[in-house]
Amino acid sequence: MADLGEEPALGARFKGKPTESFVGDEPGLPESADVPAYRDFYRQKRNGTKPIHQSFAMLAAMLLSGLAAVIGTFIGSPFTTFGALGFLAIVTIGPAVEEVMKIAGVLYLAERRPWLIPSRYWPLAIATLSGLVFAAIENVLYINVYFPNEGADFIALRWTVGPALHITTAVISSIGVSRMWARTDTEGEPPSMSLARPFLIAAAVVHGMYNLAAVVLEAAGLI
Repeated sequence: MADLGEEPALGARFKGKPTESFVGDEPGLPESADVPAYRDFYRQKRNGTKPIHQSFAMLAAMLLSGLAAVIGTFIGSPFTTFGALGFLAIVTIGPAVEEVMKIAGVLYLAERRPWLIPSRYWPLAIATLSGLVFAAIENVLYINVYFPNEGADFIALRWTVGPALHITTAVISSIGVSRMWARTDTEGEPPSMSLARPFLIAAAVVHGMYNLAAVVLEAAGLI
């Protein structure tokens, strides 16, 4: 059977097609029906994508994730002195938004341009880098701006626990992104956020529980 990417008619057949709607994906249609399906569109795009284009896409995803990490470090800061609102931002809203932002670049690609991701390991690599960048920027702010006189123990805690938390939660999120991408790549199914969402929620919950513990321990005078 000829590779789909080698069929000249496919380029015209799918030109301008949205990635969400294909007649061939409708339930009840026999597999032999001669109508376009997402799996055909994806394979045609995958076969027509050069490695250099994938490399640029991964670089762009890394830069976007790093930029999002910079912005994310400031999300909860304005609310930390506003009582109940600050507590809500620290424990729920902040972690949820931050976890999405740390993988924003590769999540977009997995959902809208999955053929640009070379393998399922790239979301993991980008998430790890983004988590590290996020932790580093956050530590610079906490150590030099928010709490400049806390001493060596505070600095050591920030540079150990902080990176561990942010990398771990980013990796949890990336597992969901990898699962979403892998199903599209192996089965030809349209990208579905339902596969990534539970992992994004899990990452936000872990992050929120950490922040809650930090707030409680600080209020008790233990840290």
